Amino acid sequence: PESRPESKTGASTAAAKSPAVAADSQTWTGYLVDRSCAAAIKGDNKDAMKSVKEHTKACSLEPSCCEAGYSVYSQGQRIALDNAGTVMAKKVMQATKRDKAHMVKVVGIIKRGEVRPSSIVEVN
Repeated sequence: PESRPESKTGASTAAAKSPAVAADSQTWTGYLVDRSCAAAIKGDNKDAMKSVKEHTKACSLEPSCCEAGYSVYSQGQRIALDNAGTVMAKKVMQATKRDKAHMVKVVGIIKRGEVRPSSIVEVN
């Protein structure tokens, strides 16, 4: 039993050095969409997933859209990214070769109703 607290201390030290990689990190896989369009898609509930999959890179990078921030649609839920996550998401969106259906894996923690990601990577 004493070796476990030592392990936790080591993990806590690692978490302190990199706060985004915390013991309570979670992973979400879903479609990356700007918040402006995500709100409109949510209103169109009858086929939200089709709308998310058809949402384009050009739209997500429009200033009026990307300035609103980004969300991830995962398992029927819209998960908002914090400001740092939005910066990461925009870089992923700029780098993608896809025109639409931007599937990503997000690792992070939830704080104040938003995800603070430690990583966002595009997946196939």
